[in-house]
Amino acid sequence: MSMIGEFLQISADDLEALIQQPDSVLSYVFPEDGEFPDCLDVAKAWHGIDYLLRGESYDGVGAGAAAKAVLGGTEIGDDKGYGPVRYLTVAGVKEVADAISQIGREEFAQRFDAQAMAKAGIYAFDLHDTDLEHFTHYYEELKRYYEDAAKKGNAMLLFLT
Repeated sequence: MSMIGEFLQISADDLEALIQQPDSVLSYVFPEDGEFPDCLDVAKAWHGIDYLLRGESYDGVGAGAAAKAVLGGTEIGDDKGYGPVRYLTVAGVKEVADAISQIGREEFAQRFDAQAMAKAGIYAFDLHDTDLEHFTHYYEELKRYYEDAAKKGNAMLLFLT
């Protein structure tokens, strides 16, 4: 089994309803019909992206709003196996979107250090199998997804499956 990073845009009203009834978050995230048109899957790149935005492992505090992009937010509901779902409010999404919009592909790429990432124990990182393009591809998708959410005035759920 693999841990996959997932992001789901939701309306402010839907987020407020989940905050009021946190026991319903898992059925919201994993509905019986199973599909969300706005869900983003960054595969196993989630931990590497988080590391490259924070400059340290996920156990660290990180600096600035960009550090909240992958593992930030407030926990809500029960632990479903890889930790509880987390959420960012509309303001939090805008803050993260603004922060990561300042980190272009080149700057993100300059942060990549395969030796340091292997030493830090980045999830699913293999010096022979994972390259910079793997992380920059998913980072660019994540950045576009946050920008879209901010433009639409959406909140965000963040979770690992």
